[in-house]
Amino acid sequence: MLAGQKGYGLNGLQNALFPFDEIYITQGENTGSSHVGMDAIDFVGWSNQTGQINLYPYYAPFDCQLVAKAYGTMLCWQSLTNVNRIDGTNGITTIGFGHDNGYSTATVGTIKRQGDLIGHTGTNGASGDHCHMEVVSGVYAGFEVVPSTGYYKMKNSVHIYNYLGVN
Repeated sequence: MLAGQKGYGLNGLQNALFPFDEIYITQGENTGSSHVGMDAIDFVGWSNQTGQINLYPYYAPFDCQLVAKAYGTMLCWQSLTNVNRIDGTNGITTIGFGHDNGYSTATVGTIKRQGDLIGHTGTNGASGDHCHMEVVSGVYAGFEVVPSTGYYKMKNSVHIYNYLGVN
């Protein structure tokens, strides 16, 4: 999505939009050492002219409120109302963004409107600039441990590509 972009379905609800204007995946779900057992995906900013762009902006996929800061790297944003998901369902949706260098200044309770700048890829708790993203069906319910790795994932996470669409 682009800065300021809005999207609504025929039912009048906002469509849950993919928060970047480019899709460049560096680690998929259930892969590598840190995503085993997770529906998380890592994204970077990218330009065909210059390659990777650090501190790449991403935008609120729907009207949302910051409901939690977790593990020093994750900012969890929950939709203010039901939103349309790409799989044809609608409901409250929560999205977690990890590694934003603005984590320390983020304030729980902050509200962002669809299309507002919500963050940037970063290196907070990571060795390379990227955004770790997870999507949850429903309200924020905290995190749970992935037994095989000891890493934490958001409870009730779902496949990102079933929930966030492009316009």
